[in-house]
Amino acid sequence: MRGNYNIDFMLSLGIFLSGLFLFYTLYPTVQNVRFFHDEERDLAYIISEKIITSPGEPKDWDDIDEVESLGLAYFDGVNVYPNTLDIHKTNEIYNYNCSQLKEKVGIDTEFAIEIIGQGYYVKCYNNNTNPQKYVERIIRITPNGIAYIDGVLRVYV
Repeated sequence: MRGNYNIDFMLSLGIFLSGLFLFYTLYPTVQNVRFFHDEERDLAYIISEKIITSPGEPKDWDDIDEVESLGLAYFDGVNVYPNTLDIHKTNEIYNYNCSQLKEKVGIDTEFAIEIIGQGYYVKCYNNNTNPQKYVERIIRITPNGIAYIDGVLRVYV
């Protein structure tokens, strides 16, 4: 008896194909869902957000010792440019111990900062020699608001 299919087989095949269709349409959405809360990466993101969106306090600081609140965003005297770092401010944290900057960032956790651009590298280290978690943000570095170096900011915790 050829061509004679059981109704159970047809129903099972329909359910299987529907499940397969749902899996492939929902997979990209499910892939981006975080099932476990990662406090260290969240903290690294908060630190990076503060550093790249704020010029700090005072806004036009040029000496790391006079800073009340750390921020590296470029400030031209009128406007703040988020995600664009002032090269003079980043040079101030070069080979600086980030453990001394904790209160200027407003946290009590050890962190380190690494800024990498084409032909440009700055690292603010900490007492933890091998940090495991980090957040990477795309940034621009500028000496004057006109010329830019594309780069990456990494905050390790």
